[in-house]
Amino acid sequence: MSLAPLVTLNAVAKSVYEQTILRNVSYSFATQTITWIRGTEGQGKTLLTNILCNLEAPDSGSVDWQPSSGRDMGVVFDTPALISNLSIAQNLALALDHYQVSLNGKNKIEYIQELLHTWKLPRTENLRPVVLSRAQSCRVALIRALIAKPKVLIWDDAFECFTEDDLRFAHSKLQEVHAQGMTLILLSRRPSLDWDFPFKQIQLKEGRLEI
Repeated sequence: MSLAPLVTLNAVAKSVYEQTILRNVSYSFATQTITWIRGTEGQGKTLLTNILCNLEAPDSGSVDWQPSSGRDMGVVFDTPALISNLSIAQNLALALDHYQVSLNGKNKIEYIQELLHTWKLPRTENLRPVVLSRAQSCRVALIRALIAKPKVLIWDDAFECFTEDDLRFAHSKLQEVHAQGMTLILLSRRPSLDWDFPFKQIQLKEGRLEI
């Protein structure tokens, strides 16, 4: 039995400064699946991310979300986009407050410390983003994106700054959230993804998705 699509791209086209970047892109992302979209620099991965997230509108075509989804998404952009003048704890506290996340009887700092420990970022809660490595900042951005347990995670430039150890760790964490029913849409320049669980790999090339 095939799973219903969570979000569908219908003939999406988009130009930037009169240059066509996306050309009639059509694809349905099924619920509770993993889709790996690979593409070299300049192929439109970030533009596609922004359109999926409703940050940019296509010139033509549409993005149709399953009505029950409520566009419930967590997003990691191609840069971590942490607020530089706030500590890591303060960055995550903003997300907790925004999504009104249940703290399971803990106070906010205890909850954040546990999250950071789980993601192998102990004793970083009082640090500013500038002192973290790019990979560490990406982990914080992932925590923030997943903090409210969204129905779908969209990650632009996925794993680009990760070492092999980082990749193995991220693999295990994403496998956990996927097992809980989350849909994953991962966009990356990496040519392959060595995972031991099923995923769909497609290529974004010359403005089109090639299956």
